Amino acid sequence: MYLFYLDLHHLQDLLFVQQVARAAGGDRPPCLLVHGSGDQAERLLEGHGYFPTRHPDGRWLVETAEERQFIEQAVRATNRQVIQALNDQVVPSVGIQGGDRSLLRVEEGQVRTGRVGWVEALVSQRVLPVVSTLVPDPAVGQAAEQSAEAVLVALAKALDATVAFCLKGSAAGLLDEARQVRPTVSAAELVQEPSLPVPDVVQRVAAQGLPVLLTSVDGFFGQIVPEGTLVKT
Repeated sequence: MYLFYLDLHHLQDLLFVQQVARAAGGDRPPCLLVHGSGDQAERLLEGHGYFPTRHPDGRWLVETAEERQFIEQAVRATNRQVIQALNDQVVPSVGIQGGDRSLLRVEEGQVRTGRVGWVEALVSQRVLPVVSTLVPDPAVGQAAEQSAEAVLVALAKALDATVAFCLKGSAAGLLDEARQVRPTVSAAELVQEPSLPVPDVVQRVAAQGLPVLLTSVDGFFGQIVPEGTLVKT
């Protein structure tokens, strides 16, 4: 099982989302797509006079219920956008908010998994689940966007999955001096890796002992075993 993370950098590019949708229509590894609010949250918040900053883990630092409501709207809109792109390519898919059907919950400030069997069943039926980081949070009394890191770690542990991060550009992994894909890379080497949009998230996920793959759309989709560079801790 794989979790393919749609990060903020790539979600801002509609052509990238369409590329994922086209590639997902062929052979693909058993996988879920995971995403946050993309750039839609920032536009919504600024349009209503809010200018929050981001936490280092990617979440917006907001204080009011109204701000959280705008973020929820943005997450749901992003989910619909990805599903629409998949539908346009006739890829069987289903949009899932993180808290749907007890998939994820927040407990004592930590993201935990609940029932994951129904998601595994969807994947086994060749349906592509698109899961958001929106999870009900009892601390704030409403659904809230959780950090991608926390959601990815929780799901990867529950599903025994590899977490795949997409690099900038078309290379199906990090390249060596001969322009060949490196089979492995140490997490420490990623601090200033220019082709990786979220090196800090990659390092923290890998530090949890989870398998992490650096790849591209073409490297990930189109075959049952994706091509890429594995991250070593």
